[in-house]
Order: sequence, then C-alpha cells, then structure tokens
Amino acid sequence: MLKKIVSITFLLSNPLLANEPKDWQLGFQKSASKSMSDIIWFHDYMLLPIITAITVFVLFLLLYLLVLQ
Repeated sequence: MLKKIVSITFLLSNPLLANEPKDWQLGFQKSASKSMSDIIWFHDYMLLPIITAITVFVLFLLLYLLVLQ
C-alpha cells in the first residue's frame, strides 16, 4: 500500500509534467520533432476539412429528413 502511495506521489510531482497543456488551451503542444510537425500539419490541413465535410453532409441528411418527412 505504501509503495502505491509513494509511486503516485512521485508521478504527480514529476517535473516532466511541468509542460503539459492547460485545460483552456486548444490544439497540440509545440512540436519538438519533424514527425510531430508533420502530424500537426496532417491534422490541421487534411483531417479537419474531411471531418467538417462529413459533419455538414450528415447535418444536411438530418435536415432533409426532418423537412420532407
């Protein structure tokens, strides 16, 4: 039991967690590697437009069903 408490205390006080994003922040942290920069680019310029298009399409289908049915 004491071992669990000590390990939890160590994890919560770990200085590696100092650069975590805050609750009010949006998006990714600043990238530290080229791979992460590519992932952020893919998310921002490829996935978000696709997700937006799917959402608008589903909204259109729902409105179509509500109005015509």
